[in-house]
Amino acid sequence: MAVRLLSYLGLLYQDIIKEEKDKLRHGKLPPVLPLVVYNGQYRWTAPLNFHELLDDRIPEKLKKYQPNLHYWLLDEGHADLKDDIIRSDNVVAPLIALEQATTTEKASQIICHLAKLLSGPEHDSLKRAYIAYVKRVYIVFQIKIFTCQIHNQLKPLYYSGSMTHECSGVKIFI
Repeated sequence: MAVRLLSYLGLLYQDIIKEEKDKLRHGKLPPVLPLVVYNGQYRWTAPLNFHELLDDRIPEKLKKYQPNLHYWLLDEGHADLKDDIIRSDNVVAPLIALEQATTTEKASQIICHLAKLLSGPEHDSLKRAYIAYVKRVYIVFQIKIFTCQIHNQLKPLYYSGSMTHECSGVKIFI
């Protein structure tokens, strides 16, 4: 992954130079946070920096000329989320918690909290992305779940009508 990210970073900077050269601040390229979001079943084992992939026998005088790329890994399946983090105003934590949810009741609570977080019109784009994600993931795995309807902005994703869950006065159908 480190080699792939090094390639992506080079291509991104080439594109910035080509397309947005006049927008660069003082002619300098912007910083980039290389990030890998992994949701596989097994723990991530690949090196988190490029240097770990290089032969240890590099002559000392050549070491300073080798690429040095570190990336941040978010291993969703093994992230240790506490309830206070999930309930905070962080919109990424509920996504990870949703991936880890083992019951429809827990997933319903997470979606309800997320709907409240994204209730303003400034979050419309993010709401659409979350709705598409929930539809794809939870319908594929045949988990019947209904999202909160806050101000009629979030529409039902799937309806089974078998049970309702109340979340701060908002009904979620499961």
